[in-house]
Amino acid sequence: MFSGSLGELIGVRWLFVVTGVLGGLICLMGFFSTAVRRLEDGTHY
Repeated sequence: MFSGSLGELIGVRWLFVVTGVLGGLICLMGFFSTAVRRLEDGTHY
């Protein structure tokens, strides 16, 4: 994997791991957000 080898090369592998986990959490929060689901249903309140 390119990001893993790049992380090992410059010593910031933890940064790739943290940003990946944070991105996943943000996606999950958006998926489970009731406000986002209401927008898809057409009710904006």
